[in-house]
Amino acid sequence: LALVFIIHACFVLLKHSGRFRERTPTLIATLGTVLMVGLISIAHIAVAPLQCVASPNGLRVVFSYPTVICGESADHPGMVIGGVFLLMLPLGFVALCAAAIHQFPSRMSHGDAAFLR
Repeated sequence: LALVFIIHACFVLLKHSGRFRERTPTLIATLGTVLMVGLISIAHIAVAPLQCVASPNGLRVVFSYPTVICGESADHPGMVIGGVFLLMLPLGFVALCAAAIHQFPSRMSHGDAAFLR
């Protein structure tokens, strides 16, 4: 994401004489596309520590990491905390999309065409 900001800043400075306000919709659209591409991968990685399955030895282990015992291994709590924090990124993206969808009818009824950019 930082790379997108840097590329955008350089492009706006060189091609559009630093008119960042006019080019903000382009940045937002690009960030949305990047986040959408990574959404499934990030969500998959984030929920992996939460997927505990029974193993043949009777213990419950993390499906993707069979050496990690759920609730007993020293690594598992850290994995769960990291997964929950990582899950905030796709959930935040979905929340922003839901907010835009909620605002759309009102903005269009008031003729706010800039909302679409």
